[in-house]
Amino acid sequence: MKLLPFRPLTAGTLLFVAASLLPSVSDAKDGDVITRGRCPGGVKTKLKASPENGRVEVEYEIDQARPGDRWRVVIKSNGRTILRTVRKVNSAGNVEVRKLAANASGTETIRVRGKNLRTGHSCTLSLKVPF
Repeated sequence: MKLLPFRPLTAGTLLFVAASLLPSVSDAKDGDVITRGRCPGGVKTKLKASPENGRVEVEYEIDQARPGDRWRVVIKSNGRTILRTVRKVNSAGNVEVRKLAANASGTETIRVRGKNLRTGHSCTLSLKVPF
């Protein structure tokens, strides 16, 4: 067996590797709170809350889902339902739901549950909103 010679990593290579291990924040702005998750079947989800003129904008995204499937999405703020809807997955495999909600005093807990109505699979995400 032939051994390859050892070559030290360059600073550029190390920086590239380190940057690829960090979560992407390209879609985040100051003050946003974001969490991501995975569901059965390789479906990815993201929940984001942003301050919006004294209110809270809540965004929930479903990615890599089967086009045409219908998902029931329920968003709750501090245990109170603020949105209940059914959305169809677009041809790119995505669903996006947005809701502008009141901003209660103190820290709020936002929870979302997405359920695929064809398979019965569901996924939940939650985050704390400090603004």
